[in-house]
Amino acid sequence: MYYDSESIRNLKDEELIRLVQNRNESAFSELISRYTPRIWRVIIANSRQRLDAEEILTDTWVAVWDNISTLKKMESFGPWLQKIAYNTCNRYYASSKRSRREIPHTDAELAEQIDQEAAPRFREYELRADAREAVQQLPQRVRPVAELYYLESWSMKEIAEELNLPIGTVKTKLRETRALLRKEFGVESERGGIMSSEFVQTQNQNDEKTLDWNGIKPAIVKSTVDSELTSWALPDDALFRFGRGYIYTMALSPDGKHLVFGTPIGLWWYETDTLSPITLWHTDCENISAITFSTSGEWIATGHENGRVKIWDVQQGKCIKHWERKAHRLQKRINQLIFSPDGKFLAANGVNDYIVDVWNAETGKQLARFGDPELRFHVCMKKQPLAFSQDNQMLACASPPDDAERLKGGYWTIAPERDIISVWGIGSGERIAELTECPNFLQALTFSPCGNNIAATYEETEVSALTVWNTENWQVQSTEQRFGNNRLIPAYSTEGTLRVAAVSYVDATIWDATSHEKLETYNVSQENEILKCSFIGSHFALATTHELNVWTLDKPHQQKVTYNSHPDNPISLIFSPDKRTLVAEYPFPEGTFRCWDFITRSQKPHVIKLPGERHCLYASSDEKLHTTSVDGSFIKIREFGIETPIAQCEIKERPRYKAVAYSHEAQLLAYGDSKINLFVWDIAREELLHTFTGHETNVAFMAFSSDGDYLASVPECGNYRLWDVKSGKEVHPFKSYKVEHTAFSPCGNVIAGEAEREFILWDLKDSKLRLTIPKPDEYKFWWQGGIAFSPNGLYLATGLYRRDGMVNIPIMVWNTMTGENIATFSGHLTDIISLAFSQDGTLLASSSGDGTILVWDMKPYL
Repeated sequence: MYYDSESIRNLKDEELIRLVQNRNESAFSELISRYTPRIWRVIIANSRQRLDAEEILTDTWVAVWDNISTLKKMESFGPWLQKIAYNTCNRYYASSKRSRREIPHTDAELAEQIDQEAAPRFREYELRADAREAVQQLPQRVRPVAELYYLESWSMKEIAEELNLPIGTVKTKLRETRALLRKEFGVESERGGIMSSEFVQTQNQNDEKTLDWNGIKPAIVKSTVDSELTSWALPDDALFRFGRGYIYTMALSPDGKHLVFGTPIGLWWYETDTLSPITLWHTDCENISAITFSTSGEWIATGHENGRVKIWDVQQGKCIKHWERKAHRLQKRINQLIFSPDGKFLAANGVNDYIVDVWNAETGKQLARFGDPELRFHVCMKKQPLAFSQDNQMLACASPPDDAERLKGGYWTIAPERDIISVWGIGSGERIAELTECPNFLQALTFSPCGNNIAATYEETEVSALTVWNTENWQVQSTEQRFGNNRLIPAYSTEGTLRVAAVSYVDATIWDATSHEKLETYNVSQENEILKCSFIGSHFALATTHELNVWTLDKPHQQKVTYNSHPDNPISLIFSPDKRTLVAEYPFPEGTFRCWDFITRSQKPHVIKLPGERHCLYASSDEKLHTTSVDGSFIKIREFGIETPIAQCEIKERPRYKAVAYSHEAQLLAYGDSKINLFVWDIAREELLHTFTGHETNVAFMAFSSDGDYLASVPECGNYRLWDVKSGKEVHPFKSYKVEHTAFSPCGNVIAGEAEREFILWDLKDSKLRLTIPKPDEYKFWWQGGIAFSPNGLYLATGLYRRDGMVNIPIMVWNTMTGENIATFSGHLTDIISLAFSQDGTLLASSSGDGTILVWDMKPYL
């Protein structure tokens, strides 16, 4: 039977799973979309940083595709999937390569390194002094231009404006300067090379585009003109936004004047001189996975998770061309994206394969596909590098070795243990060279501006390495292994000097690869991590957990630093009793809370880092916030922001998930263990009250009612269960329903639950069904991403997970007396994770997987 996309979406889970078992890829795509939000919280709770979690998620779905045919009971798919996700997390960190290793140096080794570096540094110092003296001895007709260009690092456009000269005159004077300096230093220009007319024309076009960098500025879109930053591109009914969207990828413009972040809500443009945002471009809610500029800076291309490629005109701020990369659902995401130097070609690769596609950048027509389509691999989430030669004739990329295991009937084969470098001819489609000296996985590739060399960095067992090949004979020219066990990014400066950025989680160092001089070093502060970076040779940009940093390397020690307003997605929200603060919990680093001031609407929150792990935040009737955290063999209770605990409970083992609940009113603490038990402790008397059993899988989350009379618990995947704490017995309000999300009313008398087709409101005191609210037809079988009561209990807010085809994710507000939908808010571009009402009920805050918090105005609906 044929199923179109709409029919697939309307299938029940059991029907969908059977189709996947029959290898229906459309059904698998829908299954991924439907269940990813449900396992994401498991992965987040058991991973150490966002990049790890993204890799684990892909590994999980690969394992599902490989093993789903063995699943016998369709109704057990949820627990089965959760178990795979949890085990994938454990396997991921069991790998020795995931540990952070530092290579210590002995005093003798450091002394030897200093001795080795002393002579090159002294020679470079002498050379710089000689160059400065030579420039100052130039004839007066060219000296002012030469001093500004060579000694002050001014651009040609800036020189033209400063000296009131046509830019063509500036170019002429610089050409004369170069000839005079060559003569002074005894360096003659190379002669005897033969270039075709086509090659000369391409090179001239490249030079002209390069010289126009300074004239290209990004378009300021209408929504960012004369408006508050928190209001840029704000949805209807939303009052303001906290956070600017999680950074998926970032790129410096070719002239280093702009820094662009790809986020779920669009492209954010920053000026590097001030590190202030200047505009936000919409990208039609397609998560951006790759960004690249054309060499001229007039175009920027974005690659997306759904395989789409878009080209934008920078000065107009418009998408002028788009197409989709053809690949399997788990390979569609654009991994790397790169323009050829002349801007005519655009190349991209995806995840889990080594296929490289090349398109005509103006028409979108596919020109070539390099690689073996029969090789599809596990665990190829790494950024497989791409590089065009400066003459636009060659493309270098990572390839598997020839002895890699080929497809043998399954859809996936085991990833190879190392890479080779393939160099392809763009016109011929043939492999020109095969560089096999890489003993491990390739990290980055770049051709030198002169085209004589190609530099590559790759992982080694103990340290990373930089290797340079000569492109005339493809022989190794040099190999360096002095950069530690860090990710290495090579880039050439505008003068042709090879530089390399050595980046770890906690520091980054820029090296001159020729003189072995350290140009800049950055060490992150405590509880901070390096998340993303961009390096173009002249500028280096870093995004860490709490900061944005940009260095101008040709101007020593020139660095700009600002707060990183692009945090990860908030996983919980709560309004503080001070009536001005919204507290949000973030997954990385674990225990990070940001306190946003909704009176001033500042984008720089107060950040609090709490000790321990498995943190939970609670509002109490005494107008205070409290937290619980697992510290070793204890669960500790603290007043929010105060390190000294007010109480603690000794436990036998760490809860598998956030299976902890606290009631300040009743002075009760509950937690779950790996043996499917729930324990309820009386904090004041320091004794165990109850041990509840009955879950079939480990408990993932728990919550007390406001008065502490009831405890709700949910397993890894399955129905919520409700326990009467006073009697020690289970209550069965949802016995006839499959329920995934619950919320207690503020008074504690009502519990709301979400089933497949409706929301159920159950009266706990009278033990009867109070109200059933049917879901809209288009949201049947589709689960919510958040559920919360208003302070007076009259309204219930629910938010959806995202599904394919959704433009905006709806948040719906229901009257709990009549079941009427009184308001629908739309604006988040991906899953709703958490919802919270302010104390007076006039504000509704929503957090999303897009990394933002939106605050909505409830006054018109009260």
